[in-house]
Amino acid sequence: MKHRNIVELKGVCLVPPNLGLVQEFAAGGSMTSALQKYKANIPPDVLVDWAIQIAQGMEYLHESSLVHRDLKSGNSK
Repeated sequence: MKHRNIVELKGVCLVPPNLGLVQEFAAGGSMTSALQKYKANIPPDVLVDWAIQIAQGMEYLHESSLVHRDLKSGNSK
């Protein structure tokens, strides 16, 4: 899956005990980090921008017949 609003999955390791995902590097950090940085003072224009980007990423997944069932900031590392 390649989309500007989706962190790309590069590979997986399924050999216990080294289970893990290899994902595209996100220079800005995780969404959780960004939310903690702003705390409760997220400017409305930033919130709207983030909401649009999230919606665009989810739309891409759904148009590709994929449904992400666990959408939360902790899943955007």
